[in-house]
Amino acid sequence: MAKKSKDYQQMWIESGIDLPGRHIFINDDIGEEMADRLISGLHLMDGDKPVTITLQTYGGDVDSMFAMYDAIKGFHAEIVMKVSGYACSAGMIILQAADSRLIAPHAYAMHHVGEGSLGHQHPRNLEHAHNLYKRQMKMMETILLTKIKEKHPDMTEAKFRNRHDWDIFLSAQETVDMGLADAVSY
Repeated sequence: MAKKSKDYQQMWIESGIDLPGRHIFINDDIGEEMADRLISGLHLMDGDKPVTITLQTYGGDVDSMFAMYDAIKGFHAEIVMKVSGYACSAGMIILQAADSRLIAPHAYAMHHVGEGSLGHQHPRNLEHAHNLYKRQMKMMETILLTKIKEKHPDMTEAKFRNRHDWDIFLSAQETVDMGLADAVSY
C-alpha cells in the first residue's frame, strides 16, 4: 500500500492531479499541456463524488481554454472550482464552467476581450483565421454575459461591451458581485 501511496504522491507533484483526493491543480499558463493534464485527470476520476479544481492562471491559449471549458462542463460529477491568487483572461472563462465557483478573499480576477494572433498566415487563410477569431471572441463574451445576466438581468450586450472593452480587474468580492463567482471562500 505504501508503494501505491508514494506513486500517487509522485503523480500529484508531477502533474497536479490528486486522484485519491479528487483534486486537480491548474496553476500555469493555459496551453496544450495544461489542457491535456486537466482532461486526463477528469478522465481518471470515475464515480459521482465531486471534483475540486484549484485555479491560478494568468490565462493563455484560446483553443486549449475551450477544450478545458468543455471538459469541465461535460463532466459527469459536480465540479467545485476554487480561485487561489488570480484567474485572468482564459482562466475567467474556465471558471465559468464549474458547478460551484469560489474565489479566495485575497484573490483577484481579470477578464478582457482577448487578443489573437494570426501569425504568418497565407493571405487566403487570413480571412478564415479572422472569422475564427471573431467567433471565439463572441463565444467568450456569451459565456461571461450569460453568467453576469444571472445576477444582473438588465445587462445587455451593448452595456457589456461598453464596460468591458479593455482589461477589467476585479477583487474577490467584485467578482462575486458581478456574477462571475458564487462566493468568497478559502
